[in-house]
Amino acid sequence: MSMTNDEHNDPLDPAEGMNECLQANHHVAKLAMGGSIVLAPFDATRVNLKILDSGTSDETGYWLTDFQKSLAQPDTCTMIGFDITHERFPDPPPKGIELKVQDVLRPFPDSWLGTFDLVHQRFVLAAAAAKGRESVLGLCSLVKPGGWIQLVEMQSTVGEDDGPAVHQLVELVNELHVKIGAPRNLADLAVLERHVRAAGFQRVGTMLAPGTLGAKVPDPNFRELALKSSLDSAAGLLEANKTLPGGLQ
Repeated sequence: MSMTNDEHNDPLDPAEGMNECLQANHHVAKLAMGGSIVLAPFDATRVNLKILDSGTSDETGYWLTDFQKSLAQPDTCTMIGFDITHERFPDPPPKGIELKVQDVLRPFPDSWLGTFDLVHQRFVLAAAAAKGRESVLGLCSLVKPGGWIQLVEMQSTVGEDDGPAVHQLVELVNELHVKIGAPRNLADLAVLERHVRAAGFQRVGTMLAPGTLGAKVPDPNFRELALKSSLDSAAGLLEANKTLPGGLQ
């Protein structure tokens, strides 16, 4: 894959490169989840659904635009994505999608409380650091009775066939989590389920998805981009660890 601009033959700007990496991460997660991005028994055929994506992140609200395709009557549905800054939001936003500025650790608008049929969050808990429980409870407060919340996080573990580079990458992630006050393993199943149950949810379950990184991604269409995403993530983690107290161990 060429990482140049075809018209000017210049390197991709950082924002565009980040968008590509985030979209690659989306596809990698989707592959790990068997081609689905919602595993809750959610009825997407209903009308007037209200759906929220926390930490929308990339420029196009990629999770939202992908899930929108699975809705039977998307024109009747409300789809909202939020992130802590508007800097990556396109103007205008994708059709049928609202993008809002909101901090997951700040109070949500009263008009959101208890109104969403589905609340989704992926790879955001690290940003909450030591306040993971508060952030999960806040998101749970947005779900209407009978609705669903889906939280997706990466377990800080490696497989038997993973090489030393993957071991080092995962250890960088773990080290960064500890330094910012987050749990070493954000996807601790007992902890996440305990948070959700504390919010009053009854049907709580967990699925372990066999995710892959970089060159091990099974889809050849995204393998090179996934590899670049892993390398960029490693570089960012190195710099982040160096800037925190104690430096890189």
